[in-house]
Amino acid sequence: QISQLRSSGIRLISGEKRWSIFLRPVGEDLKGIAVGFSLAGVLAILMQKILSLPTESLMTIGAGLLSYNLILMLISLFFAQLFAVGIKKIHLMQIIKGQVPVRGIIILIGQLFAVIIVMLGIGSSLKYSQAWQQHRIGEEAWSQERQLVILSTSREGMSPGFDKQAQRQLRTWYQLMDLAVSEQKAFLSRHQLIDRTLQNGMASSKNLTTSTEWHDYSPNGNILIVTPQYLERQNIPVDTTIEQKMNHLDVGEFVLLLPEHLRLEEEQYKSIFEDDLTSRMS
Repeated sequence: QISQLRSSGIRLISGEKRWSIFLRPVGEDLKGIAVGFSLAGVLAILMQKILSLPTESLMTIGAGLLSYNLILMLISLFFAQLFAVGIKKIHLMQIIKGQVPVRGIIILIGQLFAVIIVMLGIGSSLKYSQAWQQHRIGEEAWSQERQLVILSTSREGMSPGFDKQAQRQLRTWYQLMDLAVSEQKAFLSRHQLIDRTLQNGMASSKNLTTSTEWHDYSPNGNILIVTPQYLERQNIPVDTTIEQKMNHLDVGEFVLLLPEHLRLEEEQYKSIFEDDLTSRMS
């Protein structure tokens, strides 16, 4: 685009429109982008065949190439618009003599990119700082719970098998946990945070959303599933009637505690969780 500035004055005198002068290089850029995208796509397909890459990898490569070429196209359009508007404010004789303030235009572009980078950096810093602050609060609270442990699952636990030994181990484990909970010597709690992280991907920026900003309260959302002893251990006060219900729950029964701002939607959430529990037990 900059190389077109010195000859744009003569083209303007000959009657060519400003936009056509600067959109012509955009057309050339578009052709180059199309050729480059096509060659890169063919190369990606060949790599998939040779290296036996999964389809997801090919889709990721394609999305990256498409995003990259779209960014190049937007940059080209941005420069075309900037020069077409800026050339209108410069005297025609200056353009013909080649006295175009290219340096000033480049400085202006650099300042614009600097502002954009600073704004993106500030936004990312705020998001990371909030997530880090919540992580520190959780880490401090967890360090005070000396008697609590995280029940993790290994690769063997994800697919324990169906032989007699595996089934016997599962029954022994569930009996142990049931006995400990029923005798109020242990409590269980589960949050969907790990599942959410696995669904989004470990590197996803969605995982930086703090719990107060995660407004999904569906069975797979921002909820906490606990046994009754959890409330007592964490000193969470509840009504006496609710406490009695929690201590005498039968199989398939649960108590749903909602935040105050969801009180008007109590019946809706009750129906949602009942359907979810029914599907899990069927």
